[in-house]
Amino acid sequence: MKLRLLDGQPEEFPYIIIAEPTKLSVARANEQLHKLGMTYHVGLPLQEVSAILTANGMSAEALNGIYCGTDGRMSEKTAAIGKRELYLHLAWHKMESGRFEIVAYVN
Repeated sequence: MKLRLLDGQPEEFPYIIIAEPTKLSVARANEQLHKLGMTYHVGLPLQEVSAILTANGMSAEALNGIYCGTDGRMSEKTAAIGKRELYLHLAWHKMESGRFEIVAYVN
């Protein structure tokens, strides 16, 4: 696997691993997405979600778009393992405090 440092990446995810997704990398991505969802965010943490997906061999193109509203959700194809397609599911809620709560996973 090749490692490549990207400018502007969050310190928690400074490298991108270029590889094809595996069952293990999907499990690892879900663990990292779960950890990301354990805190509230000032804005939607799309850069962090993108870094997690890319580091685990999945496409982050599904995150390209305009996100608006206090509540929302999206499900987009992010990769495939053989004939099995993998989808990113992301839901968000903006709380009264102005911070966002997110739930994200790949299946």
